[in-house]
Amino acid sequence: MKAAIITIDHSPKLSFRSDIEGLRGLAVLLVMMYHFKSPLISGGYIGVDVFFVISGFLIASIISSAIDQDNFSLAHFYERRLKRLMPALVIACLVALIIFSFILIPQDYTLFLKSLKDIFLFKSNLFFLEKTEDYFSPAGELMPMLHTWSLSLEWQFYFVLPAFILLSRKYLGNKRACYSLFIVSIGFIILSMATTPNNPAAYFLFGPRFFEFLLGACAAFIRIRLPFGELSKNLSIVGLIACSILYTKSTVFPGINALWVCLFTVLFICNHQTSKIFSQPLFSWLGKVSYSAYLYHWLLVVALVYLGVDIKNWYFIPLTA
Repeated sequence: MKAAIITIDHSPKLSFRSDIEGLRGLAVLLVMMYHFKSPLISGGYIGVDVFFVISGFLIASIISSAIDQDNFSLAHFYERRLKRLMPALVIACLVALIIFSFILIPQDYTLFLKSLKDIFLFKSNLFFLEKTEDYFSPAGELMPMLHTWSLSLEWQFYFVLPAFILLSRKYLGNKRACYSLFIVSIGFIILSMATTPNNPAAYFLFGPRFFEFLLGACAAFIRIRLPFGELSKNLSIVGLIACSILYTKSTVFPGINALWVCLFTVLFICNHQTSKIFSQPLFSWLGKVSYSAYLYHWLLVVALVYLGVDIKNWYFIPLTA
């Protein structure tokens, strides 16, 4: 039996990986099943954390690859991010505006309009923290754009990581910049574990969440080869599914519990061995539509809840989408 091999690549190359696309598909499926109140997936909200790790991995890979080719531009980076994310978000907001203009009572409609403004200021996580204080509070189920808190965190990450990589590579060199990323990640893990217990606000905040993106960024520089090939890779998926089943609304999060989710995701990403399951067309398709599915499924959930429809038996919808 071959021993496990871990190597560090200080100059990662960006390439398409169908298994990561499939992992996106699993992540959005977990989120949707949780929101549609699947009796099994009580912790499906961890799908968002999987997205955060994948985002960190992809952004670090994009930036490092462009720097190595001497063609990285902050302006071009943000232009690509805007083109990738904003059109679908704008359309989703317009759809929500049309739908909820007919559903919400005036007080809730005013709150909804205010949330739209903060979405495009990339601080809706702070808006919903102020209005709910706890992501899992019943009030959140009546807020059509609650799910955009994660998109605001994503953009806040975009504002920080490129500058960090650029400056660290310029002044420290590739190797030391890579290790500095690992050290900073550990610092933010400690911060999250220290600030999360008995603090529902941590769920929405950048500080306790930043390590999730950073661990994804670290994954861009790590290569892992484990014994038993595909089986060892898919064991990380077993870990993610176990978390989605064992975690509940009362689970302390993010902190140590989010760390487990991130480590399982990092293990999957860093292991470049083939995953036939997550390269299948179904998961690849789910991965391709994951962003749109994430944007629109919550609008449906809120509309149904607001109209008094019991969605406890609607958890099959993501499976038949």
